[in-house]
Amino acid sequence: MKKALIVAGAGGFITHFELSDIDILIDMGYHVICAANFDNPLYEFDIDTLNRRNVTIYNIPMSNRPSDIVSHVRSFFCLKRIIRRENVDIIHCHTQVPSAISRMSAGRTKAGIIYTSHGFHFYGKSSLTVRIIKYIEKKLAKKTDCIITINNDDYNNALKLASGRTIVRKIPGIGIDTERYIPAEASGKSVRASSGIPDGAFYIISAGMLNDNKNHITVIKAIAALDNPNIYYDIFGEGPKRPELEQAIASYGLTGKVRLRGYRSDMYNYFPAADCSVFVSKHEGLGMAALESLSCGIPVIATNLSGTREYIIDGTNGFFIDAWNNVSQLANIIDGCCTDRRILKNMAHDCRKTATMFDISISRTIMKEIYNDIDKRTKHNRYK
Repeated sequence: MKKALIVAGAGGFITHFELSDIDILIDMGYHVICAANFDNPLYEFDIDTLNRRNVTIYNIPMSNRPSDIVSHVRSFFCLKRIIRRENVDIIHCHTQVPSAISRMSAGRTKAGIIYTSHGFHFYGKSSLTVRIIKYIEKKLAKKTDCIITINNDDYNNALKLASGRTIVRKIPGIGIDTERYIPAEASGKSVRASSGIPDGAFYIISAGMLNDNKNHITVIKAIAALDNPNIYYDIFGEGPKRPELEQAIASYGLTGKVRLRGYRSDMYNYFPAADCSVFVSKHEGLGMAALESLSCGIPVIATNLSGTREYIIDGTNGFFIDAWNNVSQLANIIDGCCTDRRILKNMAHDCRKTATMFDISISRTIMKEIYNDIDKRTKHNRYK
């Protein structure tokens, strides 16, 4: 039986983002193997979703941090053993560090190698570390059959990395289930009430890991600067920054107004309850949560980045801030929307229209094409 290995940093990434790809591979007759750090709590991990698909799981000490050298060395040897033992036909790896280790551990295997970049964040920078990363990426591209990107800037950068054998494709992320993430004003009011949001309050939502990159602290500072008791802000997600954010909320006197709600898998119930959503990341390959918000007809305020420029049209379906740390600009945008809520209401149609261009059916079609192409390549390699 043909075998496909999917590699990621965190185990929860697999169940959060990769189930559609797993289903495509299974339909193609592959047995799917997943290798990741399943002890890493960055995402909620539902093992039942993998067990139902008869997926083989390998728990390896993978880390996304470049400085975790010991973890990288251990993961390298773990993956070499897995690839040799399972005799895999396709290796599909995700994000920069796990993908670099995966491709190096593949050695001279005849497996087709797919690398999904969730953001070439090193482009546009010129430090020694960045130059080393670019050099490694260029070398590893020669071992890669397909590089998948999720925004136009990364697509163009991938073309510069690609060797003669490498296909470069762009997909609209994992895609949005636009039939589930829908405008729902009535249920939104119910969620506001059950969440303790007063009638007439201005309600903001963010969804994402509580880490440095997602930058929730800037939103907290902006709300603190406005000192408007009518503004409520809920952050959905978990991560290492929780203690720091809890301390900031208390120190700014925002307890009860700014809340950390934990991770939820049913954000389609919560986005329709919001007046707007805010995503002011420091870098973003695309930003699926922001697209989910748009699909629910809820405008987005975001940092002007390669990923967010794929779908936000400033003043049409949301607003940009120029830099992730521009607290005053963010505060001014929130204040303007809170003062005149017709601004946001008038954007609802354009929000939904934008989201349809990122429907999951589009991503699935492209991924089927990619897997079929790599399947043909590996079949050719097997019978050489």
